[in-house]
Amino acid sequence: MQHGQNFHCYFASSIAKSSPSLSGEKHYQIKQTEANVLKTVEKRSLLPRMIYLSIHSASVSVKENVEANRSFVNPSFSLELNILLERSAKILEFPFEDAVEIVLGVSSGRKPLEALSTAVVDWMNFAVFFNAWNLNSCEIRLSEKTVLALVLGSWHLVNSLTKKYLLEKIGSTGSLISSPGSDFPILVKLVTEPLAWHGLIIQSCVVDL
Repeated sequence: MQHGQNFHCYFASSIAKSSPSLSGEKHYQIKQTEANVLKTVEKRSLLPRMIYLSIHSASVSVKENVEANRSFVNPSFSLELNILLERSAKILEFPFEDAVEIVLGVSSGRKPLEALSTAVVDWMNFAVFFNAWNLNSCEIRLSEKTVLALVLGSWHLVNSLTKKYLLEKIGSTGSLISSPGSDFPILVKLVTEPLAWHGLIIQSCVVDL
């Protein structure tokens, strides 16, 4: 946290020194850039811990299903992952419950894919980590439709979101070799980030079978 504050002060002071007199619009643009940089730094800083906690939660869920009479749950792990998910939802500019409703709505077809805006990789990361947390969660704060969807399985949530996005984007991109288009970098990042994390979580479950 101290590191983030130091970065914020350095970034702001550098701007002030290089631009002593800024117009209102220019000042606003610089503040927006600063906010976006800080948001990206926070977002990236959450990833390592969320990956670790998600892998642990998923493997614990499998162990408990295999050995029904034993409990492997560490409540602090689930609580910490929940807190990090709430921070991730805040970065996406939604309360946690609303963010869950959105990914479930898009997954089920009740909401259009456009509801994920341009931050589809961040939304997919959220869905992947939410799935891992939900495997060991007893949360009941969500709406009836959301609870019903989760009963049907949050694994399906990640699979459906991935399928919907890939089918739509690959179908509209055309030839990726002759005309890569603006969606190609996003497709690559989708594979190298959320789908990679999802693969690690699945692998941790298979190892514990």
